Order: sequence, then C-alpha cells, then structure tokens
Amino acid sequence: MAHIKRLFASSNFEFREIDGRWGISAPAFEECHSKEEIIEEASRLLAFINTALLISVRHYSGFDIHGLAEIRGDKINRTMFAGSGTYGISGVSAEIGIGTIGTPIRSREERLVSLMAESAEIADIAQGLAVRPVTWPAMRKTFETVKGLMSPTGKRSDHQTLIDCGWISAEDSESLFDTASFHDHGYPRTPIRDGKELAYEDAYKLGDSLFWRLIDAKKPH
Repeated sequence: MAHIKRLFASSNFEFREIDGRWGISAPAFEECHSKEEIIEEASRLLAFINTALLISVRHYSGFDIHGLAEIRGDKINRTMFAGSGTYGISGVSAEIGIGTIGTPIRSREERLVSLMAESAEIADIAQGLAVRPVTWPAMRKTFETVKGLMSPTGKRSDHQTLIDCGWISAEDSESLFDTASFHDHGYPRTPIRDGKELAYEDAYKLGDSLFWRLIDAKKPH
C-alpha cells in the first residue's frame, strides 16, 4: 500500500481503512452507473496497478479485491467477495484537488497504467514482464515490441532507431536478440551466432531498461 500511495500520488486516489482493510477510491469510479460497472472498472484498474508494480518493485506481491463499499454519510453498505482477498475497493467519490500550480509529475508506474489502457501491445509485454522470474520468451517479445513501436516503419526487426537514440549498442542489440531467441526455442537448438551470449541478469537489465525507456517516450508526462 505504501508503494501505491507513493507511486500513484498524482492519480487522485483516495484511501481509507474499512474493517481493518485498505479501501481505494478512484475518479474512474465516478463514471460508473452500477455496482457491476464499479467492480469491473476496479478489477481492471487493480490489474494494471499490480502489473506496473510487479515490474518496478521486485518484492511486491500484489493485491486482490476483497469487496465493494458504498459510503453515504455515516453509512457503509458492503458487498464482500468470496475468498480471502487483501484489497478493498471503496465506492466513495474521490475529491480531485483544485488550485494546484503547475502540472503534477506522474510516476512512471502511473504513466504505464495509462499506456496499458491505451495500447494492447504495451499491456501484453507488461504482463509478460510481471511474471516472475521473467522468461526468455517475455524478454524477446519485449525487445521486438519495443523495436516495432519505436521504428518509423513499425518493423519489429528494426533496431536502428534504438541504437540512434542511444538506448542500446549495436553489439548488445544483436546479443540480446540472439540469446533470447536461443533460449526461446526448444531443443535441438542451433548455436548462438558468433558466440555472443548474454547472462540472464544482463539480458534482464537490458530488457527492463528498454521497456521503461519506451514508457518515457510514449508517455513522457
């Protein structure tokens, strides 16, 4: 919860403790017209938040929805779900701050959540990177998607734009692709070309760096 409060400080979430559990209210809930719509929107929002934090905070384990609470004055109407979830969703209207000077600076996690709602491709690779440990196929898919989204031609094989931007060297680009492809394929495997194999941790760091650079490029604010 501390990570959500800190990293989503510009998202106008409102928090309160209900029955010993945390509740969150979001501006998006105000657009819903029924309990079912709020639950659907809350599930979607929480899935995006969990994905963003699973990528950026390595010891984060995620939250589940525990129930829905509609707050009117001093009365709280609860709808509890089956299971032992640890996350509460509150239906109280969020207050949006007014009179702020300047534009709030959104964290990269907030910007990622916005992008996942807008781009199925980014949501897809984010979900792959949120699985632990991150697999070689997920790293290869991330690399190819980043190349495609940054290329002026949209080609997933075009790594020149990433090199020109200084995101990765030509040598590391070839090594990352060759190593990820090698581990992505089942047996029998052909040898890695030119023997340029990357260690898992080095490949992971490269893929992670490229992913967040893409988020910065596509959603700088």
